[in-house]
Amino acid sequence: MLRSGIRVSFGTAVVMGLEKAFLSARPTTSYLMLDMPCNAGCLFCSHAHCIDKLSRVDWPIYPVKRIFKALQNSEFKRICIQCPRNPGLFDELKRLLPELKKTNIPISISAPPFKRGELEFLTKYTDRIAVNLDAATPELLEIFRPAYSWDRQSKALRDALAVFGKGNVSCHLIAGLGETEEQMARIIQELHDMGVVPSLFAFTPLPGTPSEKLPRPALLKYRRLQLIRHLIVNDRTAFNYMSFKEGEIFNFDFDLKKLKDVEQVFTTAGCPGCNRPYYNEEPGGVIYNFPEALSKDEAKAEILRVLEG
Repeated sequence: MLRSGIRVSFGTAVVMGLEKAFLSARPTTSYLMLDMPCNAGCLFCSHAHCIDKLSRVDWPIYPVKRIFKALQNSEFKRICIQCPRNPGLFDELKRLLPELKKTNIPISISAPPFKRGELEFLTKYTDRIAVNLDAATPELLEIFRPAYSWDRQSKALRDALAVFGKGNVSCHLIAGLGETEEQMARIIQELHDMGVVPSLFAFTPLPGTPSEKLPRPALLKYRRLQLIRHLIVNDRTAFNYMSFKEGEIFNFDFDLKKLKDVEQVFTTAGCPGCNRPYYNEEPGGVIYNFPEALSKDEAKAEILRVLEG
């Protein structure tokens, strides 16, 4: 039997009609989270300290039947299930996924490592999975995600690729944990070469977490990383366009006129249909990942600002 409720990101709840609020950007994916504690203890994560939070977002809980009804009447492009690290996780997914599948909305999950047989079960109901490193280097992962190891997460990515296939596995990376731009560029390149989709987010200091006093990444630095990511995922020779000195990029050498999908350089990048509004920023504040594509002129102006900076 399913648990009595499912947690829903506040923006998702508004789009579903479960909450009332003005949204300057509406989520195009329905973000759900299993109502269970997480034992990962990641230093940057609010969920480890407050079960109704993930990043800076509130996740109210609603009855399962009410969520299913709202989804069946929605226009969401995708469902994304956030999975805490918990011994009961897979059993809960076995109960939930067959019911969610009836909505006919594509389903992704973002989760800790699964066994090979569990991954094969998941492919019956989901088309994508995120196995996240978050940190750009083994040393930073050991600090910020003490329950995980680089080797195990790397193996989990390979296992997920073997079952879900290239292009159907994502990996979130958080900029601002102490990595250099070159270190972030190299892990993005490594993931892309494997067939994994790298998704970039900005570190967000959250009250009550061990990392609450660390600064956010400077916006221009983050924009450089977004441009690096875009170049890499669109051109396997992208490193030929970049020069690094002491770990930081000091030169881009590419033809802006030939850059593909220029409007998407600074938007949220991940699963199809995911725009994750304000996941790592406050409404009205600095925008790290735009939830909607910029115009070509806006994007080119922002890229020129990056190149000149």
